[in-house]
Amino acid sequence: MEEICKKNSEIEKLHSLIPLKLNPGENLMTVIFISDDQKVHYSFICKNTDKFNDLESKLYKIYPEYSKTNNYFLSNGKTIIKSKDLDFNKIKNSDIITLYCDDI
Repeated sequence: MEEICKKNSEIEKLHSLIPLKLNPGENLMTVIFISDDQKVHYSFICKNTDKFNDLESKLYKIYPEYSKTNNYFLSNGKTIIKSKDLDFNKIKNSDIITLYCDDI
């Protein structure tokens, strides 16, 4: 019984370090955002099922100046469809996503 309690404690510690709950078919991954003007360089831990526009919103919280511009994103040479998830956009672990900014 003591061993079970110890293992439960270890599991709780791991869950507190990674605050994402994984469902079947979901994988943890990182994506790296950079910008064409080289002012952005930031990575996120996320899930393959996360919607891209949710990650975009998180990016704008860190770099709010980009929320005021017309932006598009490319990964692996393809334009990202913002309303779709990372799997749909064929974004894989450690992929680089480039933010292109068209000033308004």
